[in-house]
Amino acid sequence: MLGDVLLALPDWPLSFVFGLGAFLLTHVCYCAIFFRWRARPQGWRIVALVALWIAAPAFYLAFFPHLGELLVPVAVYMLVLCVMASFALAARTRSALVAIGSLIFVGSDTLIGVGRFLGGFPGIDYLIWGLYALAQVLIVAGVFHETAARSIRP
Repeated sequence: MLGDVLLALPDWPLSFVFGLGAFLLTHVCYCAIFFRWRARPQGWRIVALVALWIAAPAFYLAFFPHLGELLVPVAVYMLVLCVMASFALAARTRSALVAIGSLIFVGSDTLIGVGRFLGGFPGIDYLIWGLYALAQVLIVAGVFHETAARSIRP
């Protein structure tokens, strides 16, 4: 929520950096949860991991000429975001909610970069918010589902 508020303050020059920081902390917390559930990814999750680690550097290279002072903060954020999604994809869970939610989160954040550094396109803000909300719902639902399932031991 703090990240949302900070990113919505366009008149404050540091709002983007502090917004990135708030979301970075969220991703670190997600990493801590997903890492405990780690397993060897299989099937579509392997394909998603490969696509993630090809797409992320490609987008960073597209953003690169426009990053200026945000070069390092955006690189660190993208790295942590991809680690979070990788942990989600490698998590042994009873449903794919967490994995799918994490990929949608990556998509939402990528669109933030497209909007900020590449000019965006009409309606991008609606798409970002819709994907972000869906991602959070899927991740939280997946975490609740998995936590509940793991707490009930036969």
